[in-house]
Formats: sequence, C-alpha cells, structure tokens
Amino acid sequence: MTKRAEGGRLVGPGQEAGVEPLAAFLARTPRFAVAFSGGCDSSYLLAAALRAGCAVKAYVVRTVFQPAFEIADARRLAADLGADFELIDADVLARGEVCANGSDRCYRCKRFIFSTIRERMAADGYEVLADGTNASDDPARRPGFRALAELGVASPLRRAGMTKDDVRSASRALGLFTADKPSFSCLAVHAPAGERLTQKALDDAAARVGVADGRRPRPRAVLETDRLLLREMTQDDFPALCSMLQDPEVMYAYEGPFSDAEAQEWLDRQRARYRDDDIGLWAVALKETGEMVGQCGLTWQDCAGRRVLEVGYLFCRAFWHRGFATEAARACRDYAFRELGADEVFSIIRDTNAPSLRVAARNDMTYRLTFTKHYRGVAMPHLAHSITRCEWERLQGR
Repeated sequence: MTKRAEGGRLVGPGQEAGVEPLAAFLARTPRFAVAFSGGCDSSYLLAAALRAGCAVKAYVVRTVFQPAFEIADARRLAADLGADFELIDADVLARGEVCANGSDRCYRCKRFIFSTIRERMAADGYEVLADGTNASDDPARRPGFRALAELGVASPLRRAGMTKDDVRSASRALGLFTADKPSFSCLAVHAPAGERLTQKALDDAAARVGVADGRRPRPRAVLETDRLLLREMTQDDFPALCSMLQDPEVMYAYEGPFSDAEAQEWLDRQRARYRDDDIGLWAVALKETGEMVGQCGLTWQDCAGRRVLEVGYLFCRAFWHRGFATEAARACRDYAFRELGADEVFSIIRDTNAPSLRVAARNDMTYRLTFTKHYRGVAMPHLAHSITRCEWERLQGR
C-alpha cells in the first residue's frame, strides 16, 4: 500500500485529507465495518452511514485502557441509532509490546485493536474497515496513523476534510448526544511514560484524572474563592447560559439578547478556548449549592490592534449586587499574574456599561484608552482599563 509523508509521518491513502466528500465515500462503500468508540467522531460516522443506507456494523474493542463510561456511551449511541453493534473483549495487558509503554505504545496498541476488529469483521463478511479520524488529527502527534496505514483502514471524515468542529456541528444537526462530548485520552496516556503498564498503574491513572470506578470526568475546576467555584462549562450548562444570554437586561451592552443558535456558538467558542488556549470564560457556580450564577474568565482580545489578556464577566440578573462579579474577577486577575505570568491584564468595557466599569475599578484597574468596536452593525465606544504586573505586585505588598 502506498503511503505519503504528512506532518513528518507516513500517512496511508485512507487518511489523506480533503480528497473525497463523505457522501462519495458512502456511495461507493455500501457495506463496511466501523471501529467504534462511542466518541464524537466514530459516532457521527456511524450515524451518517446509516442515514445513507449503508449496511454497517459497529465494533467496539473493550480493554482495561477505557473507563466504563466510554463503553456505556458506545452502547447508548448504537441503541439510539438502531445500529448493529458488537463488543469485543481483548486482553491488552497480555500484550508485552504494548505494556512496555515505550514511545511506540500508541502505534502498537492501535495495531492490536484494529487487528482484533479485522479478524472479527472478516468472519462477518466485511472487507472495509473505517474509523473516525478527522482532519484536525495531526499525524506528527499521533503515532497511531502508522497502524491505520499498515492495516488499510479508511478514515472517511479525514478524507472529507472534516475538522473536529465540523464533526461536532454535523453531529448536533443530527441530534447526537455525542456532539459535544469532550475527548478523553485512554488511561495508558495518563500513566507514567516508560513505566510498565499494569492494572495498578492504570487504576492510579484513573484516580488522578477523576475517572476511578469508571465514572465520567467532572468539568475541570479552575479557581476557587470564598463563595465561588470557577469551572469549565459543558453542554449541560446550556440552559443556565441561556438564562444569561437571553435576558435583555443582562445583554443590553450586546445590543439585545441572543438566539439559541448564538448562545450555542458562544458556548462552543468558550470550549474551543479551553482546548486551544487553556483559558476562556468559565462557569461561576456557588460553592454552597453548585448553581451556575454567571461567567467569568480570561480571554485573548483585540484592543485597538493589540492582543491583550482580558478579564471578562457576565452574571445572571438574580445574582447582581452581591459582589460576585468583583470576587470572581479578582480571582481571575490574580490567576493571570500568578499562574500565567501575565505582564498586564485588561478589562474592555462598553462606555455605557456602568456596573462593569465599577467592577474594573474595584479590580484596581486604571483607564488607558478609548476605541470603537463594531457589533451587530453598531459602532460601540469601549473603554480599556488595565493593571500592570508592577501595579499588582505593589498591591500584594511586594
């Protein structure tokens, strides 16, 4: 099988990016097997194949590398779709080449998994095996590409040029519950590199990443104050988010409330920031009850042509005038200096937004400049306030 170089690694024809629309693959491949995980990508591939009328079967290989919630999601999605589904138990701990946990572990594990599926699907009369690799997956960072090439696996989403965001959007259009499911690396990734993989090493890894006993990981907590917990938002936060973004009084600085689609786009943008920047607007929840009362966090913004780190905040109207915005904003400011090594932190506020301007003042920020933003066809003067590292250190008594 011919391979071509991409990203410093060899990529098989099945993984060439952007060379064939998904509909074309499904039209020319009316019968195939799917290497299924219950994740966003393979779930969409399975759903798209069934909608196209393909005779397709989903094979899941269960090993000790996967927490139980992954298998539960695979079963649920297959049941939702009415898909032909088979669960194959495989003893990966018996594979010495995998458990050696060397630099090629991912390649060796992928080869074992896909070889296991190939053997079972051949007995069922399937010839073509497809997986959910997408165009965002980087061959230079994923040694498993080599196994896909060697075993002749097709990656229709990647061949169609579909990125992770494309797959999530298409999954959302089909109503798949996996559309916004966070990616989760196998437990072997979280074990110490170079140390032999054992059941104890995997159990320890599961405990470290919060999936002991197979439970689903909780949203990552980022900051804690006396009264508040700041954590990453998930799709489960959408109703609470809408209560903010669709309240005309909360959103007056944005020229009106958001539609459901605009609120979803807002949530997707924050989750992309978590992934790409390791920051974003976080959910602000009451420590006492867990209720989400607002958003506050750090984002990169344009300030008159300059890229700056900004503290932003937005709270449910029912929780105004309780000092929550100031408490959360100060925590984000301090995090930017202490953990991110920032030289300066900004808050960029519409000139008519008096409450947010007061929060910036209480956050010890100083007015720097005025510039104009255009939003929804409206020219909006904005005031940039900031605090420098030197100013912040003086406040800390240094």
